Amino acid sequence: MATAKKTKPALWKRIVSRITKQASHGTEAGQWSGRKAQAAVKAYKAAGGGYSGKKSSKNSLSKWSEQKWRTPSGKKSSETGEVYAPSNTIAQLEKTKKGRSKLAKANRIKRKATKEGKQHARHGLHKGKKR
Repeated sequence: MATAKKTKPALWKRIVSRITKQASHGTEAGQWSGRKAQAAVKAYKAAGGGYSGKKSSKNSLSKWSEQKWRTPSGKKSSETGEVYAPSNTIAQLEKTKKGRSKLAKANRIKRKATKEGKQHARHGLHKGKKR
């Protein structure tokens, strides 16, 4: 499947480098995330960058951007150590005892990984989805 090409790849590289170096969007300096990707696209377009060709229908950033992501408490994950997931996933899990148990387990795994200095944790809430 074809993917849209950036019309100014050098501009894109500079913007990605700058954004990656920042401790922002819920990540440490040097780490990449979906939020940083969103910020990079916005900055790239604002600086005059564009795309040629058609965007892939499997563009995960577009799909991800349409979802409202949050933690179960609604606070920042960096403050609570909670998992970050789509609101509808959290709402579905909070409806049942089994779901709340799964959410609690995911939070334990996420907190442990964060304590170990890891950006990502395999907690099972995003099973079957590529990163």
